[in-house]
Amino acid sequence: MRVRLFIALEFDRISREKILRAARDAGAERVVPAENLHATLAFLGERESADDLIRAMGAISADAFDVKLGKSVSFGSAEAFLLSDSGETLALKRLTDAFTGLSSADFVPHVTVTRKGRLKKGFTASETLHATAVTLFKSEFTDSKRIYTPLKSVLLKPKKDFRAMLFDLDGTLTNSAPGIKRSLRYALDKLGVTGYDPAVLDKFLGPPLIWSFKTYMGLDDDTAAEGLRLYRHDYNERGGKYDAEVYEGIPKLLAALRDSGVPLGVATVKPESTAKEVLEHFDLMKYFETVSGGAPEEIKAEKKEMILRALERIDISADDSVLMIGDRVFDIEGGIAAGVKTLGVGYGFGGAAELRTAGADYIALTAADIRGLVV
Repeated sequence: MRVRLFIALEFDRISREKILRAARDAGAERVVPAENLHATLAFLGERESADDLIRAMGAISADAFDVKLGKSVSFGSAEAFLLSDSGETLALKRLTDAFTGLSSADFVPHVTVTRKGRLKKGFTASETLHATAVTLFKSEFTDSKRIYTPLKSVLLKPKKDFRAMLFDLDGTLTNSAPGIKRSLRYALDKLGVTGYDPAVLDKFLGPPLIWSFKTYMGLDDDTAAEGLRLYRHDYNERGGKYDAEVYEGIPKLLAALRDSGVPLGVATVKPESTAKEVLEHFDLMKYFETVSGGAPEEIKAEKKEMILRALERIDISADDSVLMIGDRVFDIEGGIAAGVKTLGVGYGFGGAAELRTAGADYIALTAADIRGLVV
């Protein structure tokens, strides 16, 4: 089966917001979805396989750099802004030259912002954007919607080192879905809740459980609280918390980060005592200086507060030199609210599109991808 491919430059959250503002200033009435905002470096057309390109992408190694968003242009039905190097390093030119021959000779780097209507002729955006990754995407058009699936992503090393890195637990360090769903089925059975689609339990992976019981099952406050109590009984007392596995590459990643001298912590809405037991069980606790989670009796822990508590314990202020790593929108929104940089892991429970829409500064498709940010 042939696949339609292109290589793109990705940007941090602030840069994507700049693109959105520039598009609206240029007269765009409907801007492409936030998760699709990127700069196309090379359009590769349809190919039988992406395997050779994935291997070639693995050889890319580059530092993060800035580019300039410039003049508005038209490409058929698409309206876009051209890109150029921001300074004297010519980093964009070097990266684009690396893909010479893969796309048409007259191809130029650009950011498509709308396919509905036209931008003001001759409009120049003059915004500086910060590049964070180079990604090989598969492009599909289904149900009148463009779907871009990342196949390989190379994160660009930040200009300044991170002073601390915080990890979510479920869906980021461990695939805890089997144990969570088993305990959810136990709680719902005890509550007499039946007839639900089993697939709905996947939606419980990540959000605070009390919120999920009310949102996805329609339970009132008291019944949702009882559901949480039953869930925790099964999860903690009957071993559900250990019905999980560590994601591939996580121990190696954590060891490399620890050896680089970066303080590591865990920020989770799971009860702190349970989180520590899980980390000890899977021999991961040794990598972390602190674990910040909810109190045992706490019904709804807030991610922002868990992040700020973790940083307070290791005496580091919340700013853009701290990185919060998680797999769901709640991790990204919590990191943004706390004032830190965010990285979404596409291998977890949420998926890359959700994380981009939430505003993640970086997207990692594997645990190994994260090493390039520090090591």
